[in-house]
Amino acid sequence: MAMSIQAMHAAIKAEYDDVTKSINWKNGERPEPLAYTKAFDRGLTEYVESNMDITYDWAAKLPHPASTADPTESFKSELIIADKTIGQPPVIATWGPLIMACFAKTVTKHPAAFKVQPGKLGIKPLVINPAPGEYPGPLLSICTQIYNWLLTCIDPAPLSGDHGAYSGATTGMVIQ
Repeated sequence: MAMSIQAMHAAIKAEYDDVTKSINWKNGERPEPLAYTKAFDRGLTEYVESNMDITYDWAAKLPHPASTADPTESFKSELIIADKTIGQPPVIATWGPLIMACFAKTVTKHPAAFKVQPGKLGIKPLVINPAPGEYPGPLLSICTQIYNWLLTCIDPAPLSGDHGAYSGATTGMVIQ
């Protein structure tokens, strides 16, 4: 399933709501200092890991003399986020680089039939500039910025490998 801004927003908001609902506010209880930061990190990374569609174009051939082209022209891979920690930005200007650093450590895992080296995202600059307004409006604007940024994280480097008896490489990457 491809990502959407609204679904990303809903996933993060649900994590925030879980923190809010778990606190006994009337008796003076307060969340731990980084509770909402951790909720954002969990909501964003788990949503993206579960919903980002990554498709690689594939070109391969049998060894010479046959040189028959592989009938498979693309395959879908999944994003693996080993460290889902983004962390608390000291100022809003550093939030984009923290998110970038988290996603720079990800890898794309390919179907078992493809013996291709793991891929990665191509990380470009991300600036987070929340829209002013009442919650959850600013969160939606943040999700819009992150979503649009993630769609640009295509790594053009070809990944070589094998698909059965065919040898070749990826020729492109699409993120949805």
